[in-house]
Amino acid sequence: AKIAVLTRDRMDVGTGGAVLVGETVAEAFTLLPLAILAVLFLPGGRTGAYAALGYAVVVVAAVVALYWVARLPLRNAPRWWLRVGLSVRRWRVLRVVARRFRHRSKALEHLSAHDLALVALWSVVHIAGRLAILPALAIGRIQGRGAGLAAIIGWTFILLYGGAMMPTPAGGGAIEAGFAMALGDALPADD
Repeated sequence: AKIAVLTRDRMDVGTGGAVLVGETVAEAFTLLPLAILAVLFLPGGRTGAYAALGYAVVVVAAVVALYWVARLPLRNAPRWWLRVGLSVRRWRVLRVVARRFRHRSKALEHLSAHDLALVALWSVVHIAGRLAILPALAIGRIQGRGAGLAAIIGWTFILLYGGAMMPTPAGGGAIEAGFAMALGDALPADD
């Protein structure tokens, strides 16, 4: 969806892919200290940390795989490509996109320390904002106040990053069902 919006605004797909690589890699690396904080300060934080770290590993592995595939020197369409009914023209377009993606992604390696610090800061703000939505909505309804809030933050961490690896769209309600099951004791029954 993000690439569709970027291409609508006249950014080519390869450059859009590189932008998404920068965003996802920054988030993956920012999750490491946040996962450590979850382990140290949240009840059940260890499970949330594992979900976040699993997400980070999957994201980084996917980026490495995409970058590796984009570097493949295949000039002609492979036989399997043609067997499944895809055209030689589509293969050429894919190779152009892969070349732009590789070139733009490589440029990310040359960001200054200042730019990297800003990216890290905004990644923390982004993740904290995502983690704060459910606690902010539930703050007045939590039973047992402190323990309930910690449970909501911990489970939000788990479901946000564990759920991100579920098939689209969000595992067909798996995230919502997970919230309901995990937080049943923290929220009043009449909600």
